[in-house]
Parts: sequence; structure tokens; C-alpha cells
Amino acid sequence: MSTSCLLGSPHSDGRTATVVKVSAGFPPEQMLPLLRQVHSVAFDGETTRMAERLLTHGWLQLGIDLPTSPTAEARFAGVLTHTPLGLVYVDPPAPFQVRIGQPLQAGMAQWLYLLDERDDTVVVYEATVHGRWLRHSHHPLRLTRPEPLPATIAAAGDAATARHVHRWRPACVSLDGWSGAWDAQICTVEYDRGVIVARLDTDTLAGVIADTDAWLAERRPGSGLPDLHVDDGGRLTVTWFAGTGHRQQHTIDADPDGRFLLGPHVLPWILAGEPVPGSDPRHLRNGTPPIVEWATETALHACHPALGHYPLPVLAAALRALSGCLGGGIGVLAPTNGATGHHVWLLTDGHALLVTPTSHDPDAGTVTLPRPLAGSWSDDQPVPVFTASQLAAFCRPNPAP
Repeated sequence: MSTSCLLGSPHSDGRTATVVKVSAGFPPEQMLPLLRQVHSVAFDGETTRMAERLLTHGWLQLGIDLPTSPTAEARFAGVLTHTPLGLVYVDPPAPFQVRIGQPLQAGMAQWLYLLDERDDTVVVYEATVHGRWLRHSHHPLRLTRPEPLPATIAAAGDAATARHVHRWRPACVSLDGWSGAWDAQICTVEYDRGVIVARLDTDTLAGVIADTDAWLAERRPGSGLPDLHVDDGGRLTVTWFAGTGHRQQHTIDADPDGRFLLGPHVLPWILAGEPVPGSDPRHLRNGTPPIVEWATETALHACHPALGHYPLPVLAAALRALSGCLGGGIGVLAPTNGATGHHVWLLTDGHALLVTPTSHDPDAGTVTLPRPLAGSWSDDQPVPVFTASQLAAFCRPNPAP
């Protein structure tokens, strides 16, 4: 038996929600299977898109017309066209706001279903005789137990691929150890499978190339990150292990929209986090580890060939002596000659650390190291940055007069 209900999305304050009315709704035992079907078939498991579509206006009923062919798009059968009395709506009812826990208006719906995009769930509230919403239950939209695979799966591929319902949604992608992120789009179907395939426009790709080029220069040879280059014809060339005996290369053309598709085989993407009110995920992430790499003497020499003649204890002592000439404290080694970059080398007698500074001052030639790498838990003193050329010149013995 149908009953009037509200369908909505909670606000960040946890006390209000935007809702629409579903005239011919159902109690939870019937409404939850229907919402799961809409979530899976019509929106390919994307709760955000589902909420955006369903909250455009009120509905008489919700339902799914299954496509008659694999290429047909799933669509709603329950578009609001008339009332139960046969009266046509000129304009569908608009969304409105409710306060959870506040007294209800007379004649309001019996059930409230809130779609929570953060964890793909539905929170159910029931209208009480006292005119308030009472939290009833909490349910997943995506069932944990998958349906059995069809017998034709080997020949036809999975249902998502066969129906061509791969879709794209905005996201901020990043790389592990990188302090920022880039605006992109990711394939929703591949993401549900645990794979991040990013689609970048030409401007964003140019930024990725500039950033990864600088990052590669700071790391020793042999990094798994490839070299990216866009030629005059608009083709992207990807080169792995350049300058070695096992160099590999691949070219990628832009799609019809002028965007480039890069999967994890090109760059090992991670998601920098979904946007939340009051924050920008493209800013420095708190989860970036301060120590990027723990390297041996051989690894440091590979990154800085000019220092290859000097043992690590000699280099560490020379760095301390150079810092002493500027007033004491510790000093760090720049990743490349001429720039402080995003990382610096901190040298000890037994190993070298590639470290992410908390800040840097290019004009002063200093960086601030994470505590307690700078030698203190309570004082963030800037430390000087020296290049490999400066360190090699200090280590080089003075010529005989």
C-alpha cells in the first residue's frame, strides 16, 4: 500500500535537509529495494548523481523502465505527470527544506528517506504522533552481497561495459607523496572496481607535466614515474625509464572532447579527498608524509653524481660545517642545482632522508623542516639550503700553493 513520503539529502549541519515529496511512496520494507534499484540501474551506483536528479522536483512515484536493448539508457518511469485524481501538474512541486527533530506541519509525509552521499546509505525517519521526525533505521544503498554473475559473462563482458554506461564525475586527483592535487574527471565504473582512470583537459595536463617534471628532477634515476610530453600535433608521448637500457614509450591521442585519458599504468593516481565545506582539497594535505624516502649513500650518489667521490659521512660533516659558517644549526641539500623544490635532502652519517619541508623561502634560500627533524619539538627555525655544487666545492681539497 502506497503512502506519502519525503526523499532528500542532509545538509552538513546535520540538522536540516533538502527534500521533495513522493506522493505514491512506500514504507521502508518496500521503499528501500526500490531506491536500491534506482541507485544501481539508473545511476550506476552514483549516489551524488542520484540525489541531484531526484531532488529537482517532487514525484508522483518512482520506478525503473528496464532498457529493451543493451545500448538503451535506463530511464525513469515515474516522472510526475498527474495526481492520483488525474489532475495534471503545470509545474512539478519544488524542493523545500525541513528541520530534523522539529515539529512537523499537519498533513506531512509519514516517512523521510535521506540519501547520504558520504557513505552511500539511506537514513530513514518516521513521523511520530507527537509531530516529530524519529530516526528509524540506517541502510546501505549498495548491497554487500553481489548477485550471481550471468552465464554469458565470459562472452559478453560485464553488464556495465555491455551497456556502455561508463560515466565521468569531477574529482581531485593526486599522486602519493605529492602535496597538491589537480581538478580532473574520473570514470565511475572503473572507480567502483578500484581503478582510477582520470580524464584531463589540456591546461590541467600541462600543469601535471610541469609538476611531475620538477618532481622527477628531485628524485634519483630509476623513478617509476614516466616523462610526459605533448608535441605540436597535440599527441601525448609517455616515456618510462628514459636514459636507460630498458626505455619504453607510448603515445596517447586526445578524445573527441580534447581531453586525455590517463590510467594507473601512466600515473598511479590517488584521490585527494572529496570537497567538504570550508576546505579546498588542492591545498596541502595533512596526510602527506614528511619523509618521502629513506636512501642509502649509493642512492644519494645516483641522484647527485657530482658528489659521487665523497662518502656520506664526509658530505654530512661538510653540510654541518657550511651551516656553521652561516651561524650554526643544520643545513639541507637541494634536490637539484638552482632550486629548493618540493623536497630537500637531510644527510646523516649513515643514510639520507628525502624530506617534505613545511615551508620554504626561495629569496632567503631556507626551508622549515617538520618537527623534530630540525632538531627541536618547539622551535621552527629556518635552515639553509645548499646545492650539490656548493657542497662539492667545499669538500674539494684546496690546491697546493
